[in-house]
Amino acid sequence: MRLVDDSLKAKFNPSVLVRALRVALRPRHFECQKCGLCCSTYTVCVTDSDANRIVNLYGAPPHSFLAGVIVPHNVAHTYIGIPRFIGDRGQEMVLALKEKNGRCIFNDGECKVYPARPLNCRAFPFLWLGGRKFKLNSDALFICNGIGRGNKFNFEKVLEEMALLEKEWKQYCVLVEKWNNLVRSGDAVPNTYNFIRFLFGG
Repeated sequence: MRLVDDSLKAKFNPSVLVRALRVALRPRHFECQKCGLCCSTYTVCVTDSDANRIVNLYGAPPHSFLAGVIVPHNVAHTYIGIPRFIGDRGQEMVLALKEKNGRCIFNDGECKVYPARPLNCRAFPFLWLGGRKFKLNSDALFICNGIGRGNKFNFEKVLEEMALLEKEWKQYCVLVEKWNNLVRSGDAVPNTYNFIRFLFGG
């Protein structure tokens, strides 16, 4: 599980000040620089629907790119609302994209599944607050060079995607609860492999 390192935040970093100035001068502007830093800073949590879009577009089997991740207690507050399935050794886990060399498995300099990228990725570097409200992810100031650049961010398009995300998370929560009940009743062996098979019927 990777988040922006607090030691990085504690250092005086001129590039952070430059980004903050760009935000002040050009709020709501963003243009992806395709640097991949967001993909190597965050663990990408997904739903079964996110995974299905990748499967349908690229034919990659779910087990080849999905993993169960244990959320450490010190960062659990940043994953509020993300359902935990009972996985390996009975531990609570979140479903996420696998990582390779410290970054998302689909990032090789740039996103290899961009048209089917998870809905969580599509709002970055902004956070959706519900309804029509967004705010800048403050951690993004430390990693994202696209803040304050280019045209205004297309919030209307992302609002549609966030409405879909909300619907898909609710559906995914139902599946996770069904899985957890199967485990608690002894009708399923708790591990990531079996959970993925449960989701995709493979």
